[in-house]
Amino acid sequence: MICSRDEYLCPITFLQFSNSPTASGIELHNSIAVGGIYLLTSKKTNNLPITSIKIANEPCMDALKDTQSKAFHSLEVNWRTFCPQEDNTKLSVDPRYTKSPAFKTNEYKVQDDNYILPLLVGSSCFTCERMAGNNWQSLKQNFDLGMWTRPTPNWS
Repeated sequence: MICSRDEYLCPITFLQFSNSPTASGIELHNSIAVGGIYLLTSKKTNNLPITSIKIANEPCMDALKDTQSKAFHSLEVNWRTFCPQEDNTKLSVDPRYTKSPAFKTNEYKVQDDNYILPLLVGSSCFTCERMAGNNWQSLKQNFDLGMWTRPTPNWS
């Protein structure tokens, strides 16, 4: 998408976390340092506006599904450890997403930073077999998550 209006009114068409304040071949709108990592944006790439951002291990074709580690609470809704195959395309992972290379976290850190782990540990079903016994912390810490952007609207 090429925007011919005032740049202030144009949508963001590129968003990425990077270890560098520049992006090869891209005219940046903004570069913001965040703890040694740069958040890069552009309004001048030949893309549609970014409409979807996911923090996931990989983006599933079914927008309502997400993957997570093998350690999960029985009441966690999206407890799949893999993306299911979508019926129409026969794809599991959505190729329309682009991974931001410098953004890295894990399931444990996200749940700990958002005060979810104390709720899970204090729940009555915490000892269920799905929490993988005493290994649950390691499973969640080793389940990497990245930031994925998609410059097209969701269809599902």
